[in-house]
Amino acid sequence: MARTGRRRLKAQPRAGLLRRALRGAFGGLLRLGWWIGLRTAVLAAVALAVATGYYVYRLPPLEALLDGREGGSVTLADASGEVFAWRGEQHGVTRAEDVSPHLVDAIVATEDRRFYWHFGVDVRGTARAALVNLRAGETVQGGSSLSQQAAKLVWFDNTRTLERKLKEIPAALALEWKFSKSDILSIYLNRAYLGAGATGFEAASRRYFGKGAATLTPAEAAMLAGLLRAPSRYAPTNDLAGGVGQRDRAAFATVEQRFERRQPVDVVAG
Repeated sequence: MARTGRRRLKAQPRAGLLRRALRGAFGGLLRLGWWIGLRTAVLAAVALAVATGYYVYRLPPLEALLDGREGGSVTLADASGEVFAWRGEQHGVTRAEDVSPHLVDAIVATEDRRFYWHFGVDVRGTARAALVNLRAGETVQGGSSLSQQAAKLVWFDNTRTLERKLKEIPAALALEWKFSKSDILSIYLNRAYLGAGATGFEAASRRYFGKGAATLTPAEAAMLAGLLRAPSRYAPTNDLAGGVGQRDRAAFATVEQRFERRQPVDVVAG
């Protein structure tokens, strides 16, 4: 009995030493992880700041960013300024403050509901889109903010790669640094392709409805906003039924947004 007791007394200090050793090792790993994480975050922040500064330096004046046509596009207008023909992409420069407010509402509702609240990258919206896409098993929501989309239209092509998505972040921050939200939206309004050779919402409005974007009705605005998902596929000149379906989706998103803001919802009626 005495021998057994002595063995237990000897075993207890050894167990305590083992626990202290494990705690020390675990604590050391935590400190190492914190140290690595902190320095990685600092390096990432420095790299992001440098990249953002690079894009800010490269940004031309706003007026140069509003015409996103490829070289060789020619627009023919009569003495009163009315366009009667074009070669290449159809285009018409406009500003966010000059188009129908229904169009602005529809674009923001379908593309980036938090556009006026984030700094260029909507972290919450990106995380939400990633979760929705993961559950669906396919890409059903885009995670790019309107600022990122505008940056893509200015600097990048349509190639979908991780590298390009990462480059969009400092490019979008550069736009936010140099321009107002209205200016960024104006860039997007003029550079987005909307099918049937129409680049920009002014050209698309004239192409599909025979009038400028300033006088679009809620239903017409929703139709154009709905084209952003796949402009060539859903263009009314190509697939009217599909275009109407996208219009309804955009109209519903606008209604949802107005409910969230507690605004009247009857403005999206045809």
